[in-house]
Amino acid sequence: MSILKNWLPFASCGFTLNDEVHVWRVSFTMSPAQIAKYEVLLNGDEIQRANKFHFEKDRNRYVITRGQLRFLLGKYLKQHADSFDFKYNKYGKPALADSALHFNVSHSHEMGLLIFDQKYEAGVDIEWKRKDFGGLKIAERFFSSDEINELRSLPSNQQQQGFFNCWSRKEAYIKAVGKGLSIPLARFSVSLSPQKKAVLLSTIHEPQNLYTYTLYDIYAHPAYTAAAVVHKSRKDIKLFNASTI
Repeated sequence: MSILKNWLPFASCGFTLNDEVHVWRVSFTMSPAQIAKYEVLLNGDEIQRANKFHFEKDRNRYVITRGQLRFLLGKYLKQHADSFDFKYNKYGKPALADSALHFNVSHSHEMGLLIFDQKYEAGVDIEWKRKDFGGLKIAERFFSSDEINELRSLPSNQQQQGFFNCWSRKEAYIKAVGKGLSIPLARFSVSLSPQKKAVLLSTIHEPQNLYTYTLYDIYAHPAYTAAAVVHKSRKDIKLFNASTI
């Protein structure tokens, strides 16, 4: 069973992608002073969006994630972190207005992941394994019939992990494709058994995607499940721990 889990220190990244894919792990456990350093990187629209969050913890997560995205983009593109403008496709997926560098972001509870690819779209997702979320009732609403059957076949003590495997893998896929929930979640299938490799099994909505993307599990922390979807040609995926600024 293949899983990405070798996290490298920040200092070991040369910020040159070439044919590599880079995934960054971010912790949201930061002091107010550290959070303030990220906030100064945001533009007016981002500050306005941050201020719409009702709870401070949600605001802080947004500020850290967006600030860390700008910080890392600045490293890759050798520009000031506050100099980037973003554009959005009709499904809401962000991209840089003046660069072909592809990226994607996910966050859950106290941790976030960011993925970067120089040439191809990529998707990443992380899910905190909440004990009060998941199970067959939710799966029956959103998963494909094959996924539901596989989840039902698992021993009861593996079903929660199977659920979150499926959820994170499906989210990573729709984020890579860039069409969000306009793709019905039941129109494609992924493996979900904790005993099996992460695999994209079928893409009924766009059959060619089965031969375009590869699915990977990421081990970020015991309390989380995470996955990445990258172009088939990408074989070198490196994991890095983000540094506070």
